[in-house]
Amino acid sequence: MANTTTLSKNMSIRRALICLLAVLFLATVGCKKQDRTTMVFGIITNDINQPIEKVPVEIHGNNGIIASSGDKLTTVYTNEKGEYSVTLDVPKGYHSVEVHAKWYSDTTFVNKYKYSTVTKNRGATRDCCRGEIGQKTQYNFVLIPF
Repeated sequence: MANTTTLSKNMSIRRALICLLAVLFLATVGCKKQDRTTMVFGIITNDINQPIEKVPVEIHGNNGIIASSGDKLTTVYTNEKGEYSVTLDVPKGYHSVEVHAKWYSDTTFVNKYKYSTVTKNRGATRDCCRGEIGQKTQYNFVLIPF
């Protein structure tokens, strides 16, 4: 009888330890720090696939419900191949980043192009131009002339 009681107590202690370890594991996983390193890159060309140099590309951090509730985090410019790339550690408080190819803010480009088209990760998109925190996102822009 004593052996059955001891065995029962040992089983209860094992179950309690397993539950405690499971709780500690889940708590540790839930507290894991999110990698906020975010990369946004792409290329800006015209309608005949020629690269466009010196186009400003702004990256904004979104911190509100609507995308316009963000702050400019950085600006980069396309190189001679029309490429741009930025990697940044997005500060806490921002839930995503927004990419703005600001060709329309420069008279050099505004006088040549009427609108742009965009692809996300090499596919058509209606989700222009949000990048997820901790991810790589490619946005390619094509500027359409008058």
